Amino acid sequence: RWILKAMLTPSDLEQLFTVAAEHAPFEMCGLMFDGYPLQLCTNMASDALHGFEISHEEYLRHVAGYGAAPWATVHSHPHGPAKISGRDMLLLDAQAVVGNTMKMIIVGCKPMEIRIYAKVDDPLRPYRCEWQWAPLPMEATPICFAQNS
Repeated sequence: RWILKAMLTPSDLEQLFTVAAEHAPFEMCGLMFDGYPLQLCTNMASDALHGFEISHEEYLRHVAGYGAAPWATVHSHPHGPAKISGRDMLLLDAQAVVGNTMKMIIVGCKPMEIRIYAKVDDPLRPYRCEWQWAPLPMEATPICFAQNS
């Protein structure tokens, strides 16, 4: 059965766009925990203009603090759309190998959009965009796409 499901609140959307803009031209990164706003992390990537990396120590510190694993990793694409990249696919692949179903939120800055991706068991389309939002002219409501539940 198909339902409409918003995965991020309006406050989350505003925060994600604001933080991405503040970190440009570098990629911002963070974690999302159930019921909490973005937990911003330090981007440890050697090339933070084109990638992101969260240290193991910081990741584990946040997991211990929240008492649970995050439901998503977050990062921005300050120079383009929220389209999944090869590096992003590798991270979702690595998570799937250990049975982690964490999502990936990508904040695109050109154009402004947010997409949530997941690794799925489909050899033809192994990475699915489960949700996306982009500001509409003259409207303040998000575009929310149907998903199977």
